[in-house]
Amino acid sequence: MKEPNQKKTEEEFPITREQFALSSLGLVVALFLFLGTGNLTGVKMTSIVSSGVKALSWYYYDKKLDLFFAIAYLVSVAGWQYAAP
Repeated sequence: MKEPNQKKTEEEFPITREQFALSSLGLVVALFLFLGTGNLTGVKMTSIVSSGVKALSWYYYDKKLDLFFAIAYLVSVAGWQYAAP
């Protein structure tokens, strides 16, 4: 049985760093496509999913910058939805 304080090795993670990077890149492309077509619902949903990807990246790889971006995305989308008519 493993100790809870032990650091996980790279092969124990279900998603690799490259997969996180590719998903973030795909979400940015989707965000710009939704913006280009004027689909604001798609922009909102992409922003929410992007914040979730950043939060998972922080959780698995302990990257403090990703936690900052996840919180910033969530706050900006929540403020945008609150201010939208």
